[in-house]
Amino acid sequence: MDSKGIIHRDIKPANVMIDCYGNARLIDFGVGDDQKANWSNLVAGTVTCMSPEMLRDGYYNGYNNDVWSLGVLLFTMVTGYHPFDKDVGGHYRQRFNGNHYKTWLMSELVTSTIRVDYQVPYGVSLECKDLIEKCMTSIGTPRIKSDVILRHFWFKKCSNDSNMRSNGLVINMPFSPLNKFK
Repeated sequence: MDSKGIIHRDIKPANVMIDCYGNARLIDFGVGDDQKANWSNLVAGTVTCMSPEMLRDGYYNGYNNDVWSLGVLLFTMVTGYHPFDKDVGGHYRQRFNGNHYKTWLMSELVTSTIRVDYQVPYGVSLECKDLIEKCMTSIGTPRIKSDVILRHFWFKKCSNDSNMRSNGLVINMPFSPLNKFK
């Protein structure tokens, strides 16, 4: 998208579809833009996938914001939970009444995102961890460019590993890890 001058602004699991050949397709460009200038102050998209600079400053590089969102998406896909979810096990839910839990959870998510406070869990391959960390860097630290992502050695490893090839089946999850933030 970067090479075509398109900023999506809302990359998240719900905006990725799998075609009949097992290829991932990005959909819903409703808040996207075909920008010639990289920088924007339009805060749009889904809070759970926004970059730290969009959340903190409201002024951000659209391409870097999309790369951040790709990192959040990849993390969520390989772990089954959001990188900034401070209540993965659901232990804190019992301590709150009603909407107080959602308010607390969203506040923790935003704070952790701005601080870039996450850990890639044990069991995620070193190649995948490297790509996630290159996508989800802190404010002021360069992020991997979108055109370089597809050349990253994690993609090369996946394409050469017969166990990683799609068989055209869709994995049915009972719920999205992001539903708890709604």
